[in-house]
Order: sequence, then structure tokens, then C-alpha cells
Amino acid sequence: GVGIHFIRDIEQNKSSLRLDKVDQVLALFGYKMGPVINAFNPFQVWMSMKDRPVKILHKDRTSQEGFLMGEIRDGKGSIVAWKLLPLPLALAYKQKANDMLLRTIQQNDIENIELINTDDQIG
Repeated sequence: GVGIHFIRDIEQNKSSLRLDKVDQVLALFGYKMGPVINAFNPFQVWMSMKDRPVKILHKDRTSQEGFLMGEIRDGKGSIVAWKLLPLPLALAYKQKANDMLLRTIQQNDIENIELINTDDQIG
């Protein structure tokens, strides 16, 4: 339903595209368009993701996976950084809790935090 010229326009980041055609291309890969929220509330993240496996996408487009083990707050109570237990170190931490295994990630360096779907990793 879409031509090769349209695919080239997508690849070249053309600023004006027909959204119905973009939807057709996304549907081919099992996706659909929806709203994107670039900002997230650190307090909501903390309440819903504490001690759960997460993927952190940094603003430099690198990512880390691990468990949110704690938050670091400034003098006003705002969350300014996170204590992350990287997934590869989780077993060692479980055997003997050692804060040296935790990594500090600055809130300002984070683009997004999302839960990791552990159902995909079982079996």
C-alpha cells in the first residue's frame, strides 16, 4: 500500500509524512503509533519500579538493565540520582549485599526508564 519513494522519505527523516501511510508501514512490523511522553515523574518511577528489573535509556542513547535499589535526593527532597544494581551483579548481591555493586545514575542523564518484561526471559 506504500511506494518505495515513501519508504525513502521515512529513511531520510522527511519532516512531513502522511500518517496513515506511516501507520501502514508500522503495522507491517507489528507496531502502531501512539503518544510519546518524553518526560517522566521520578516519584512515580520510584513507586512503581522499586526492586523490579528496569531498562534505563540514557540521553546519549546507551542503556543499562538492572534493579532500582534506591534513590538519591537533594536537600529539597527531589530525586537527583538512582542507585542501580546491574543485572549481571544481582546474584552476587543476593548472596551478600554489598553497596559497592550498586551504580549511581544521575537523573539528568536519563531519557527514559521502563520495566523489563520478565515473561519473555522465562524458559
